[in-house]
Amino acid sequence: IPTSPVPTKSEEPISLNRASVTELAQLPGIGPVRAQAIVESRPFVTVDELKQVSGVGAKTASLALNRVVIY
Repeated sequence: IPTSPVPTKSEEPISLNRASVTELAQLPGIGPVRAQAIVESRPFVTVDELKQVSGVGAKTASLALNRVVIY
């Protein structure tokens, strides 16, 4: 019987407004320097604002957008 895989911690959505630098650095294309820039750019109202963070271009943001939430 096929079952849905249980999401791992790395697959759970990451909050742009609450996550630590370490958690944000797990996002595709986001390392510790960009993660720190995200923290310094808070608060976010929409996930699309990620594209406005210094060092995060449209390509990097598109890789991460399906993994982030605002809450």
